[in-house]
Order: sequence, then structure tokens, then C-alpha cells
Amino acid sequence: MAEREGAVNVRERARRQSARIDTHIREKIRSGAWKPGHKLPTDRDLSGEFGIARNTVRRTLERLEREHLIVRQVGRGSFVAGSDDAEPIDRRQVDASPADVMELRLLVEPQMADLIVLRATAGDIEALDQCIHKSEMARSHDEYEKWDEALHRTLARCTKNNGLIALMESINVQRNQPAWINLKKRTLTQTVRRTYQEQHRTIVAAIKKRDRDKTRDAIRTHLAEVRRHLLGE
Repeated sequence: MAEREGAVNVRERARRQSARIDTHIREKIRSGAWKPGHKLPTDRDLSGEFGIARNTVRRTLERLEREHLIVRQVGRGSFVAGSDDAEPIDRRQVDASPADVMELRLLVEPQMADLIVLRATAGDIEALDQCIHKSEMARSHDEYEKWDEALHRTLARCTKNNGLIALMESINVQRNQPAWINLKKRTLTQTVRRTYQEQHRTIVAAIKKRDRDKTRDAIRTHLAEVRRHLLGE
């Protein structure tokens, strides 16, 4: 029994360590700090910087390569992928309507609550707080949208479940299509924005209390409000 629990703890620790590097690299790419062609630190350097085993670093980079965020070249290292390196987006992602996207989000995101509450680290919660702060300070629609998207992406990463993280990245591809962007610009008034921000704070407050039911309800309430404003449903 003790051996089994020890093995579970080792796997969970490796999962959390991998998520730290994953988040770090994604944020560097998303923010533009690392542009296409930028060479990433070596496996050894990342291992030393984060205090993580090199095999955990390699598995994380392999996953990012599968998502076409980076390109790994034998003997040269890892690089941020450029547009020529990425696979074409699935046509179904582009063609999904805002109604399709909201239906999917309402099915998936509230159900992440159990894993978020169980696995969110202090660093994750700090990242959520930063997203809220940045969104509230945003002076333009595009800047607000960037941090709103970052908040929901961070919620997915709190689960430490690579399948859910990949699914949310796919949803974010859809959220960046013209139909979604134009609809959001037309409906995101200052009053609506304040409502969303209050709901974001409610979600994060529930996570801090490790309350699964309140986290789930807060996410569902927020998404239902987003759907109502976007689609009138």
C-alpha cells in the first residue's frame, strides 16, 4: 500500500513539474517574448532552472512539439515554431459557430472544477489572480480579450490533464475566428465587462477555498452569462 501511494505521489509530482515548464514556455510564446525561430534553453538548462529531471523536461517538450508550438532539431535544439512549421488548422475548428463553441464550453469547463480544485498550485492561483488584474486594467478590447482568454487557458492548465489542456487550446483557436471576435466586440459593453470580471473573481475565490461545487457553479454561471450576451440565449 505504501509503495503504491509512493508511486502515485511520484507521478503527481512529475505531472506538476511538467506543467510548470509547459506554462512557462507557452507564456513566453503567447506574450511574444519568444518569437518564431527563437531557440529555447537546452534541456539541461531548463532542468537546472526549474529543479526538474531532464526526462520530465523532454516529455514536456515532446508534447509541445506534438502541438506544433515548437520544433525540435537533432543536434541543434528546440525552437519556437513559425507559421511554416505549423500544421493546417482543422477546417471544423474554423467552421464551428459561436453557438457551437459556447455549447462545447458549457459541457466541458464546469466539469473541470474537480481537477482544478484538487490540483491547482499556489503558482496557478497567482497566475489566475494576475489574469484578473491584467484584464481589469486593460484599456482596449483586444487587451481585455487576451487576458480573458489567458484566464480560461490557465483554468485548464490547473487540471494538469493534457487532454483537457489540448481541448481548451482547440477552443481558443475557435475563439480567435472572425465571427467570434466581431460578436464579442459588439456585445462587450463596459457593464457586461464588469459583470464578467466579478464572475471571474467569484470563480477564483471558490478555487482558493477548494470548494468544488462553488467552483463548478461559478464557471457554469459565467459561461451561461457569456452565451446570453453573445447569442441572446
